[in-house]
Amino acid sequence: MRLPIDRAAVRTHSWTEWPRLAGLWQSLAEADTAGSYFLTAPWIECWLEIFGPSLQPTILTFHDPAGEAVGATLLVARPSGPMGLGIATWHLGAAGENVNDEVVSEYSGLLCRPGMERAVADAFAAHCKGGPWDQLAARWLRTADSTAALLQADLGNVVIEVKHEPDYFVDLRGIDSIDGYLQQLSRNTRDQIRRSTRLYQDRAPLSVSAAGTVEQAIGYLDQLAALHQATWTGRGEPGAFASAKFTAFHRRLIERTFDTSGVQLLRVTCGDQLVAVLYYFLYQGRALFYQSGLAYETDNRIKPGLVAHTLAADYCRQQGLVEYDFLAGDSQYKRSLSSGQREQFSVLARRQNLKQAVRDWVRKLRRKLRAPKAA
Repeated sequence: MRLPIDRAAVRTHSWTEWPRLAGLWQSLAEADTAGSYFLTAPWIECWLEIFGPSLQPTILTFHDPAGEAVGATLLVARPSGPMGLGIATWHLGAAGENVNDEVVSEYSGLLCRPGMERAVADAFAAHCKGGPWDQLAARWLRTADSTAALLQADLGNVVIEVKHEPDYFVDLRGIDSIDGYLQQLSRNTRDQIRRSTRLYQDRAPLSVSAAGTVEQAIGYLDQLAALHQATWTGRGEPGAFASAKFTAFHRRLIERTFDTSGVQLLRVTCGDQLVAVLYYFLYQGRALFYQSGLAYETDNRIKPGLVAHTLAADYCRQQGLVEYDFLAGDSQYKRSLSSGQREQFSVLARRQNLKQAVRDWVRKLRRKLRAPKAA
């Protein structure tokens, strides 16, 4: 589809100007036909409050010749690269956090009014083209006209690397029961879920409870974090909730959006035993699964994750939601539990200069040193 070409001009703003721009941003988010929870004003606002002081992002707004706002995005400038090379990276959107703090803003990209995608993408590229960056990173882009336009925009003499990210989901429409959902899965997955469910129910009934208040939701988040951290520290990893910024972001998001049905947390129990806590976002009739805490057991026939997601998907169906989205990532459990797949994209535009050449040489050397030696 050919995108209409109009003109748009860029205005730059400090992140501290967000209170003045929040209404404009939200109106653009509501007009954007592709839609994204991660581009709504509450998500961006919480992100700026937690990460703004350290990352100092710029807010870009795009305006047509009459001065009307037709698009917006964030731009974060950060050095990166191995061995202190200082490779300057500009990040599109709510991105650029330290890896241990990253909250992962998916379905990202340029926020646009319908019909202005090409104009906004061209204006964004023109703004960036002469900037002091070595690489421009845009991660977790949604499939949208604005993404197509961004991929076509002229960023100068760069090499474009595009990575496709699978995004698995369950279409809840037409499903009238748990059995109806299970019938969409492979026989092996069905057998694992049914066997694990029986093993739980031999002890006590399984049940699902949804947080009913902000305070209860925060309590569920604390339980989720405890389970999550126990699992990951047991594997020798720090776990997401080891980050004070990551934890603060989600507490703030829940406090700000729970009462407007922006988030939900589910607690799965077997009698008095905690099995799992699941955390997801609610957007346009969809549940976007984000994070979980699972109580693993030594008996590997017991699959808390498979059982919890099955019960959660059925709970969402009963609430009238149309989709249970596992978000991006090619995990086995996502493939096993899904009924459909779409894609998100990650794009890296790299300038061809000495720093990039040194970085590439360092990467090749590391791969060579790590490669197994022939016998």
